[in-house]
Amino acid sequence: MSRQSAKGVRRILSRILVLLAGLLPLLFDITVPRGIRSGEVAQRLVKEEGAVVASVNGRPIYESRLLQGIPKGLFSSQKRNAREVKLERLISCEALRQFLEGKKVRVDEEKVENEFAALKKLPPASGCFCHRYQSLEQFLTSNFYTVEEFKDTLRIEIGLTVYLEERWRQKSETQAEQMLAAGEPGIRDQYVKASHVYFSIIQDPEFFQKFDQVVRRKEQQALKAWRLLEDGESLDRVAREFSEDQATRAEGGSLGMIRKSAFGFKVEEALASLPPGSYSKPIRSPFGFHIIRREPVEREDILLLLKTDFIEKEREALVEEIMAEATIVRQ
Repeated sequence: MSRQSAKGVRRILSRILVLLAGLLPLLFDITVPRGIRSGEVAQRLVKEEGAVVASVNGRPIYESRLLQGIPKGLFSSQKRNAREVKLERLISCEALRQFLEGKKVRVDEEKVENEFAALKKLPPASGCFCHRYQSLEQFLTSNFYTVEEFKDTLRIEIGLTVYLEERWRQKSETQAEQMLAAGEPGIRDQYVKASHVYFSIIQDPEFFQKFDQVVRRKEQQALKAWRLLEDGESLDRVAREFSEDQATRAEGGSLGMIRKSAFGFKVEEALASLPPGSYSKPIRSPFGFHIIRREPVEREDILLLLKTDFIEKEREALVEEIMAEATIVRQ
């Protein structure tokens, strides 16, 4: 290639780059401040935000967001896995955010802050719903969240719930009795309403080092609580004072409607033999010791479970639909 031809190629490439820089604000919905040439936008964004690692329906996700919350001292394989997990989460959140914007769903920021404060008091579940992270901070660190990213996730989850609760309201207004007739037999067959006082084996700090001692100690604690019930104390008060299930302790041990098999065969067997309103002796499950009381099931309990089931299934289908329809580009 001659020197003159090479100069011509460079001029063409330069014009293409300028054109792309001009299109960048349109493609990614970027507002260019007055006095700044469009060619400078790309340079400034790359400098401030890092490279674009993905886009969702044309909106970019920058490397700076991806790296926030990922510790710097990870091994290369751990860092790669963390990036993959977080990128997919950011992509999903962006697609869902755009959906909610399109449906004009607004979320009260007070609800977000209240939910965040509640999770600080009662951290997210880890495995079984009655076993939790030691703190919200531990959950955030373990899952590579920043506080703001997690609040954004809460905002989206609340928005989806608001949207789906409205769909449930519209359906239940005209079909409540039909849904009850169709759903009640299966619910009564698979679910039970219960309360419990719980003593955890698997979350005890000495679980691995002194397993046998932990089991004996928890059994003695459960027996002490059971004797209080036998002496006339209410299960509500005993649960509030002694139960180690942080999710139900403040509610007097109330589990609401749960699957009969939620705590394993021994607890399921005990529930089957209990008349409503009566409680069991301490029962050992794979998780710990339970004193469990069977509660009477009312019409509203059935409706609430039908609503929960409706929202969970609709959420899963809706998220799948939104993700399938989104235009996602991973760099």
